[in-house]
Order: sequence, then C-alpha cells, then structure tokens
Amino acid sequence: MPERKKILFLRTTSSNFGGIESQIALLAGAAAAKGAFEPALLTTDPASLLSEKFRGMGLKVHILPMGRFGALGAADALAAEIDFRTVAVVESHMFRESFYGRALKRRFPHIIHTHRAHTYVDCSWIPEWKKRAYHLADRLTSGYVDAYWANGSYLKQELIERSGIPAGKVRVILNGTDPLDPSAASGSGDTISPAVVMVANLLPHKGHDVLIEALGLLRAKGLRVAARLVGSVTADAAYVERLKAQARERGVLDALEFRGFTEDLAAALRGIDVLVLPSDSEGLPLCVLEGMSLKKLVVASRVGAVAECVTDGVDGFLHPPKDPAALALILERLFTAPAGAWKPVAEAAASAWGARFTRERMLAEFGRAYREAFGLDVY
Repeated sequence: MPERKKILFLRTTSSNFGGIESQIALLAGAAAAKGAFEPALLTTDPASLLSEKFRGMGLKVHILPMGRFGALGAADALAAEIDFRTVAVVESHMFRESFYGRALKRRFPHIIHTHRAHTYVDCSWIPEWKKRAYHLADRLTSGYVDAYWANGSYLKQELIERSGIPAGKVRVILNGTDPLDPSAASGSGDTISPAVVMVANLLPHKGHDVLIEALGLLRAKGLRVAARLVGSVTADAAYVERLKAQARERGVLDALEFRGFTEDLAAALRGIDVLVLPSDSEGLPLCVLEGMSLKKLVVASRVGAVAECVTDGVDGFLHPPKDPAALALILERLFTAPAGAWKPVAEAAASAWGARFTRERMLAEFGRAYREAFGLDVY
C-alpha cells in the first residue's frame, strides 16, 4: 500500500499556545480525521505546547535546524529525516516560517507551499522600516509561495498593495472556533454584574495597561469593575509586575484576578458577561469569536480583522486602540443600563458566530480552497 502524502505545518517556535497555535492544531486534527494526508509539525521547539499537542494527537513532530544558514540550510538538513517525495503540501504560518517554506519549495519544486498570513504586517511592535523590509522580501520571494491564505480582508489588501502579491494568489479565510461548553454562556440578559474577563497572554501589546487605566477611570467615578485576566506569563515576567504597579497606583489592584493559562476556557469565561480585548494589534482573535459564541458582550479595540467580525453596537462594541477613556465609557454604559438592555446585542453576537465563524465553516473554506487551487482533498 503506497504511503500517504504528507502535509507539513510550519511554526518555528512559540512561548505560548495562542490563537495561531490553536488554529494549526485544529487544521492538523481535521486533516488527520479526513485521512487523505498525514499531518506533521515542523518546529524549532520540540518542547512547546504545540509540539505536545501534535504528539497527543498521535502526529509526528520534526525539528527544524537552527544552524548557521537558517532557512537556506534547513531543506538539506530535513531531507535526511523526511522523504520529501511523500510531501505534498507545506503550510507556513507567520512571516519567519514562510521563509522556511520558501526554502523547501525552492529545493523541492513539486511541493505546494501555502502561506497563512495572520497579522505580521499589522503588529504594532514592528517598526515601519522593518515592515517595509518584510514587504520587499515578500515581493522578491513570492514565486516560492503557491497561495496566500489571509486571515482578514485588511491583510489581503496589504499583501496586494504593499507586498505586490497578485490578487489571484490571495484568498481570505477567516478563523473559526469550536463551540465551548454552553453552561458558560451568558444568561437571561438581566442587569450585568460589573465584571469583565480578558483572554490574552500577558504581553505588552495586548492592552492590559489600557484596561487598567479604564478601570481606574471608572473607580474614580465610583464604579468598581472587577477584571479576570486569563493568559500565560511569557518570557517578560517583569511586565506583570509593571502591570501590578500600575494597578496599585490607579487604586484597582484589588479588582484584578490573574487567572493564568488554562485549557478550560469555558470555565474561565463562566459567570462574567463582558469580554474585553483592548489590544494594540490583532489578527482575528479567537477569544472574541469564543465570547460571541457564548453570548458575551464583546468590547474590543478596532484593529486587524476585529471589525470584520464585530459590528459596533450590533453584536459587540469597538473602541480606538490605546484609548482607555473610550473603553471606560463603553463599560460605564454597559454596567449602568436598565436590565435586559443589551440582550439583543448578545443574541446577535451568537447568531453572527454561528453563521460565519464556526470550525465547520472555516474547514469548508480551506477544503474548497485546496480543491479549487490544487485539486487536493485535504480537509
């Protein structure tokens, strides 16, 4: 019996299991269940949570070499371990990974290399000169990418306009999520308790400082709002101490609960009706979709593809990034409104998720994309 063709998912390393890693694991699991292709992970970090996830699904993890020549030397080094005649697809995620994918495509031209661009061009912490360099690199090496999957229309436009990628090569496929435990859904729409939950790893660009400032503004008005912070502490542990110092100075440290990383997100969301995400930059954050699926009132900054899933005032609320006063104003409206006032918004959020952001919808779009572009039945 001939060996099944492989699809290799490329994610070099990550200090956490965030939205990108979650989507890779979801796609790999779906491809494994479909059975036509054998998924495997290419990574530089064999001990990462994503690596553990792949092994837990019974899937192989291959280690990318981080030698002197980086991506250029990776293809030959990997060839000693992987029979690339059996590899049909390499799907790279994020900018750095795409260069490994391009190197593999160059060395093994029969491979189909698809690049899933999440948000590297939108990252607030990347200086403009570096973004220009990224766009130039995209332009010069796009011949080694057979298709770009863009996680948002904003990203498709940037790839076309600034990286010079032909429009026919770029297809928008938005994130999708599995349903969470319905017992964590918001309830009857009665008066909302003054509490929020934020699901984001504790990184400077995620906007925890914006939330703390907003809580301070509300406390100054006599409104105490509790905040449950769900997410892991990454390499910058000092950042957490700076957040605590900021909260202490604003008089709201007693309102913060640092929950840490959890795989039981439904439990972390249970009992709180408002989900906030005041990030400086995002792609299409899964926590927003998961909150919508549970009829949470989502309050998020207008960045990345957030406005492609949340319509302000209809199924959630948007504010400008880095604007704690605007965030505080929305929260004040939510917590001082008459009972049941926001129930239509919560219901609309759940309906929007069911229509546009389920796991099944995303997998169907990926499946259609691979069939139409390459005649492959991957998902």
